[in-house]
Amino acid sequence: MLGNIHALPDPERDRSSNQGRGFRPLIIRGRLAEPEPGQASRLFEAETRAASLIAHVREIDPKWRPRPSAHESVEGLIRAYEADAEQAQARLRELAAPIPHLVVYDEK
Repeated sequence: MLGNIHALPDPERDRSSNQGRGFRPLIIRGRLAEPEPGQASRLFEAETRAASLIAHVREIDPKWRPRPSAHESVEGLIRAYEADAEQAQARLRELAAPIPHLVVYDEK
């Protein structure tokens, strides 16, 4: 999903641990997008949650990946990460579900 999103380098923020608590400007589909503070917080939370859940699924099912998604804004990116997290949770439920037993009746 991150193929067309790029964080722009910001040397000033990188120099100090007291700065840079928000997101750096992003390039989404070739356009500059700078998240508002609230968006930056939600984006960080959604990205972190999705990454954690996806990593957990891939410990069990290494080839699993969420469905690709497209977005054109910071809000769209947040929704995409939320969708990835929901897909990962659904996959974890599938993997945790008990396997149904097949009962074979012998007709004698």
